[in-house]
Amino acid sequence: MSLVRLSSKVRTIKLSITSIISINGDLVLVEVVSVTKKGQATIPKRLRKKYGITNKIIFEENEKGIIIKPVPSPQEEFGSLKGALKGKTARELLDEARKEEFAQDQEWSKRARSANV
Repeated sequence: MSLVRLSSKVRTIKLSITSIISINGDLVLVEVVSVTKKGQATIPKRLRKKYGITNKIIFEENEKGIIIKPVPSPQEEFGSLKGALKGKTARELLDEARKEEFAQDQEWSKRARSANV
């Protein structure tokens, strides 16, 4: 526990920051927070500010545990698919998908005719 003097009043602040050295040798800061009976936990202000957590968060579960991420705003996500679309317009992508589907349908029809189905 740490004591902080504010003017003439003494205020007690609970700090639960622990430093741990991970397996690969990196220094990791771990903050311990309490969970209420209702399942609520307060994300430390330092982390909320650092990661831009304002309104909602995402809980992602994997084999190592739980990852907490801020929900991205629409402004941050705008244009995020540009790299995946390879500079093509929506019309070009749609035409390409239709051509592939048509070619696949023709191949299936050809196979069905040759099998006398």
